[in-house]
Amino acid sequence: MGNPQKTLWHIFIEECKLCLVDICTPLIAVARWLRRHIRK
Repeated sequence: MGNPQKTLWHIFIEECKLCLVDICTPLIAVARWLRRHIRK
């Protein structure tokens, strides 16, 4: 199997990436929406 700690770390990093995507996607959408309305 290899180093179990390394595997846990890899899973942890993957989970963090998914969380960041979940957080960033709506933020980017809101930022685009705001920019569009501020220009008008």
